[in-house]
Amino acid sequence: IILDNLKIAAGFFDRLSSRFNWLPPSAGSIAFPAWLGQYPVEELCRRLVEDHSVMLVPGSMFDHTGGHFRIGLGRRNFPQGMAALEMVLAE
Repeated sequence: IILDNLKIAAGFFDRLSSRFNWLPPSAGSIAFPAWLGQYPVEELCRRLVEDHSVMLVPGSMFDHTGGHFRIGLGRRNFPQGMAALEMVLAE
């Protein structure tokens, strides 16, 4: 599951490299990419959870600045979550 989702994430973030800085995990199933968009990462996360019931955790919850967010790669429904993120970006 994690290896498949890692490929999906890498392709997604590569395609959208002007909006994200992809930082793949060095071990485990958690990544911490950075949002490079025009509004705060907290807004991106809020919109995703409110509009699509998909949770991204902003780095500010971990006392980490710079637009980073936590993304878990161990879920079977990961592709649907990434599709929801893409829909938020298109709105």
